Amino acid sequence: MKEEEVRLHEGASSIGYLAHIFRHMAKELFNKDVGALTYLTLRNKDFQEVNLERDGEVLLCFEAAYSFWNIQKWS
Repeated sequence: MKEEEVRLHEGASSIGYLAHIFRHMAKELFNKDVGALTYLTLRNKDFQEVNLERDGEVLLCFEAAYSFWNIQKWS
């Protein structure tokens, strides 16, 4: 995939870009087409995680943290 295809995405937010990159990496690394993503809320609603699993093993894990407090507190 060309670099422009990775940078250009339909999502208008950070979570949209996260979903775009997550789907791209799932396809590139594991040849897996991912549809709708299910986000797991971690410490609060502004700290979420999405995983790609196969046979109970986590293959790919992305986290989204909003607000400086979440980034500073949990990094």
